[in-house]
Amino acid sequence: MQRLIRILVASAAFMLLLFFIGFLLPSAWHAERSVVIRAPMPAIFPYLNSLRQWREWTVWYQKYPDSQTEYSGPEAGVGATSRWSGEDGRSVVKIMQSERYRLVVYTSLLNGGAYRADGALMLAPEGEATRVTWRAAGEVGRDPVNRYLAQWLGFRIGDEFADSLELLKQKLETKS
Repeated sequence: MQRLIRILVASAAFMLLLFFIGFLLPSAWHAERSVVIRAPMPAIFPYLNSLRQWREWTVWYQKYPDSQTEYSGPEAGVGATSRWSGEDGRSVVKIMQSERYRLVVYTSLLNGGAYRADGALMLAPEGEATRVTWRAAGEVGRDPVNRYLAQWLGFRIGDEFADSLELLKQKLETKS
C-alpha cells in the first residue's frame, strides 16, 4: 500500500510540474516557409490574392474535401472573405491588405473565433523566377495546456505551408 501511495504522490507531483512549466512556455507560435517558382510575379499573384483560388493550391481543401465554403466581399483583394465549416469547427479568412504583385496580408479566425492568426504571402523577384514566402503567427492564450500546443502548431502549420507552396509551384510551373 505504501508503494502505491508513493506512486500516486509522484504522479501528482509530476503532473503539477508539467502544469506549471506550461505557464513558462510562450503563448505565441510562428510559421514561415518559402519556395522559388519559375514564373513571373504577375502570373502568381492572382492565386494568392483571391481566396477562391486558394482552393486550387492549399492542402486544406484536399485534407477536408467535405468542408463547406462560402465567399463574400470582392472576388480578390482587400475585403475578400472565405468562411468554412467542417470537422474542426468554423473558421474565416479575410484579406486585409493587398499590394499588387508583392503582398497579401490576411487574418484568420479559427474554431469559431477562439483563435486568431495573422499571415502574409510575399512575392520577391529572384532572377527569372519569383520567391513566394508564406508567414503566419498567432497566440493560444494563457491556458498552460494550449501553450504546449503552441510549440507544436508552428511546425504543423509550417509543414502545411510548405506542402501548399509546393502544390502552387507544381501548378504554375506545369502551366508554362
